[in-house]
Amino acid sequence: MRAAITLLAVAMIAGCAQQPKPPRAPIHVAPSPICTTPAQCSAGWLKAHDQLQTMTGMRLAVASDTYIATYPMRRLPNMVGEAYKIDNGDGTHTIKARFTCRNGCDGLDQSAENLFNTTVEMSIKYGAQ
Repeated sequence: MRAAITLLAVAMIAGCAQQPKPPRAPIHVAPSPICTTPAQCSAGWLKAHDQLQTMTGMRLAVASDTYIATYPMRRLPNMVGEAYKIDNGDGTHTIKARFTCRNGCDGLDQSAENLFNTTVEMSIKYGAQ
């Protein structure tokens, strides 16, 4: 009887063991925003500063005319972000962001990039009129 109870307990615990996660549906990431005028680029770059800080919950550690970044991962375990303003060579600029996590983002990085791209795009379209 005691062996049956032990066997039942082991079977129940084994049933509670961590099951493999089902595969996540791929996240569609909006394309990086492109600005075509100095006013659009200024509005988009200012929004990029705000979005990076808001989305990571950290202040900027580096900020220049072409690169911004939050604090490095070796200091804090949160999601960190960086963005580049890339000259396309034809008078336009692309604002490209990247988000990473110390222990893996499990899709949060793609969601953050999607939100960043969408928000900065709206700022470029409607903020520089």
